[in-house]
Amino acid sequence: TFIGREPELAELAELLGRVTSTGRGALVALGGRRRCGTTTLAEEFARRSKVPSLHFEARDARDHKQELARL
Repeated sequence: TFIGREPELAELAELLGRVTSTGRGALVALGGRRRCGTTTLAEEFARRSKVPSLHFEARDARDHKQELARL
């Protein structure tokens, strides 16, 4: 069971509502300290929103070109 982070989920839902109503896409980047739950937050939002989603985690943020190629 997912507990907490309701303000963040609400903010993401608001953004999704704008995307849906305008037809304009948006890129969302979540950041935070390691192990603070950003991955779980993204996964839970994707599950609740029931829209297609893509989750990609860069392994080494220092080598952007390599990570983009991996994506």
